[in-house]
Amino acid sequence: MNATQSKEPKHPRWGRKLLFDSVLAAVVALASSVMAGQPNLPGDWPTYGNGPAHTGYFPGTLNGCPFALKWKVPISSAYIWQAAVAGGRVYFSVGYYYSATTLRALDANTGLGLWTNNLAALASVSPPTYDSGMVLLEQGNSAAVGNLSYLTSYDATTGNTNWASTFISQGYRYMAPVVGGGMIFTDTGYYHGLTGFDQNSGGQQWFVQLGGSEQWAPACYNGNVYTWLGSFTEWDPPTGNANWTVTNGLSGAASTRTVAIADNRAYFIGDQLYCVDLGTKTNAWAVSGGFSGTPAVANGIVYAISGKVVNAYTTNGVFVRTYNTPTYYEALTGQLIVTDDVLIVDGAYGVYVYNLADGRILQLISSLGPGYIYYGSTISLANNTLYIASTDGNFYAYAATPTSAITVKNVARLADGSFQFSFTNTPGASFSALASTNVSSPSSNWTALGTMTEVSPGQYQFTDPQAATNAQRYYRVSAP
Repeated sequence: MNATQSKEPKHPRWGRKLLFDSVLAAVVALASSVMAGQPNLPGDWPTYGNGPAHTGYFPGTLNGCPFALKWKVPISSAYIWQAAVAGGRVYFSVGYYYSATTLRALDANTGLGLWTNNLAALASVSPPTYDSGMVLLEQGNSAAVGNLSYLTSYDATTGNTNWASTFISQGYRYMAPVVGGGMIFTDTGYYHGLTGFDQNSGGQQWFVQLGGSEQWAPACYNGNVYTWLGSFTEWDPPTGNANWTVTNGLSGAASTRTVAIADNRAYFIGDQLYCVDLGTKTNAWAVSGGFSGTPAVANGIVYAISGKVVNAYTTNGVFVRTYNTPTYYEALTGQLIVTDDVLIVDGAYGVYVYNLADGRILQLISSLGPGYIYYGSTISLANNTLYIASTDGNFYAYAATPTSAITVKNVARLADGSFQFSFTNTPGASFSALASTNVSSPSSNWTALGTMTEVSPGQYQFTDPQAATNAQRYYRVSAP
């Protein structure tokens, strides 16, 4: 086996070119290396949906970089809720149903524990929300046996309590509190209701009983508050009065989800995926599809989970494409995160990273643990890092990491005539193999053969069984 240096010009996106000649044996032509760009995902993640409008949109680009494990912190609990990330710290709550309950802060860069606040063991604890130097948390307890529930503000630097406001509940589970215009909006009450609190003092300003089910949250947009509980309503923040309500054609439960709002349109899920035009105060459109969770909306596209896939639509309800999972039995759940080039979503087998443009799976961060058990998780994205709170009892940070230069090795013609080569690179990356009989052909004319297999962490391999029937073939490796 011989290796020769290629003299052709380097292409910025194409990597090693490999030539297999069934007569002359294999020749490796070394050219420019495959390099992903630098990740460009700056910014914090303060609450569910990355803000009070809950769009799930995180501006910036991953630029083909895989997420590689940065640090892991054992928590010793299966109940770790979605993190809020701000000011170089990661905040998350731990515990459920009278178990040991804590609110914790970690250094976002190293995972080092900064403070832990041991809380009363109540029936439930919400994920935290960060805003203006405070961490907000809602704790539910059962008023039926004389216990109070709490909305509490903590100092984000020290973990000390700023204030605690009590309310009654039946021990419901709550989504993260919503902050807007100097107020905090949450679900409270014995039979559920929308409540407004003063952010600085914690004083309850008003309460509107709504009924419904647990784990819903309001959304704030352009100075108003919105809820979806079988009907869609706009509320006046200072008074709690209803400005208007849309009911015609709307139906379905509204638990474990909220409303995503962008460009004066609200998107939410009941028995269908709905869109309400906030300007005309009418239903704009609805589509069926067995949807669940909260939609995400970014750059004129709406994304919604439908079983094992995510469907994408224009903001006028026109179908765009499906982001599919590779297994027949699958379930996607929880928070959708959309950047300018990828879609990130948690599934039964781990966290999927999809290429927005064509729906390809760029990476699966597997949740497989000891005993061949797949664990659930919740995800947050901040400052080029994906944070995963796992039911395996660990909290993970995965940093977006550029791929490195490729050094081809183990080039071989196998006994059956197949051609095989491998290389080492950043673990978790995605590479595709392409082939052509003419090395000078434009990139668009090369044939995609498939993805490289990561046979072990950072070790990539590709085998071409068709090589035996091709007298001459050149190979390229492409990063996303």
